[in-house]
Amino acid sequence: MNNKKDKIDVWVGNVLLVGSYAAAVLLLAGLFALLLSDQTSTARLQSKPLSFSGFFSHLKDRSPLTLLNLGILVMMLTPLLRVITAGLSFFLEKDYKYLLIASGVLIILLANIISILI
Repeated sequence: MNNKKDKIDVWVGNVLLVGSYAAAVLLLAGLFALLLSDQTSTARLQSKPLSFSGFFSHLKDRSPLTLLNLGILVMMLTPLLRVITAGLSFFLEKDYKYLLIASGVLIILLANIISILI
């Protein structure tokens, strides 16, 4: 029983670690790119809410604000990936009680994300 818990903890910990480091790298890269670019005037920095299609078109332009927004997005998606990883590990370990709990948490997170997007 203890071996299963250790495996789950390692999986979840790795997801959190990779997500945190990826978000930090993107945020720092965006910050440095912003400081080095000529876009430091306040008129250029005023950010408007972006749709997904607008976000990806700005990503092609390699704007420093897009890197910052991408870092924030990765940071926000890390807990969601953590719950998915935990649910998957509970499924593989056939621990259906905790799989049900993780599924409930995932449904709540997804409902909140959908309510924000609408």
